[in-house]
Amino acid sequence: MSLAIERNADPVSVSLTRTQSTRNYQDIGAIQGAPVSRAATIATLGLNLGSGGSLSMAYARSKSPLLFTDTGTPAAWPTARR
Repeated sequence: MSLAIERNADPVSVSLTRTQSTRNYQDIGAIQGAPVSRAATIATLGLNLGSGGSLSMAYARSKSPLLFTDTGTPAAWPTARR
């Protein structure tokens, strides 16, 4: 499931996107059963400075069993399912 909101206006633009998957979600394109991201959040903020250019900031966060466990320790690569 994904939810997004975006506002592009002059001089300020903002966006927020949140994607969440269920425990049973599987990506058929994943290599040998590699785990997929369970949640992702992306937020952006942009400021148009006219002739001075623009200034942008972004925040990204992803929750994936491939990166870290709930205790913050690196996760092991899963074995392939046969």
